[in-house]
Amino acid sequence: EVAVPLVVGKTTESANEALAEQPLGSELIGVPAKPGKRPGYVLKQEPRKGFLSARDTVRLYVTRPDPRFGLLPNLVGTSVATARSRLRKLKATTRIIYEKGPAGSVLEQTPEPGVAAGRGLKVALVVGRGK
Repeated sequence: EVAVPLVVGKTTESANEALAEQPLGSELIGVPAKPGKRPGYVLKQEPRKGFLSARDTVRLYVTRPDPRFGLLPNLVGTSVATARSRLRKLKATTRIIYEKGPAGSVLEQTPEPGVAAGRGLKVALVVGRGK
């Protein structure tokens, strides 16, 4: 028998490495990531602790993007109109902050690209207002 390591909160890659050291396998089950969260992290595992026979399998519930919305794209460098249109399709809300820079161009975005998109995601865009 081998001890089951706690891998909740780890990336899928890191969790699989920890399990392989025991040696244990994994079964991955996708769970939609909350908007604004990075996909690829273990939310839950079964069993959470205890012992298994070597080479048994631990079930890992791993965040993934909601297929209806995907991931937040990189909007820096696009026009504010294009950025708003893309965010509307992702059901995200937008807040615009104007600063010096090329007029109408997205200079920065928060959160960074690569987080889960979807209803409830709030995106702040820093947009150039010209000189």
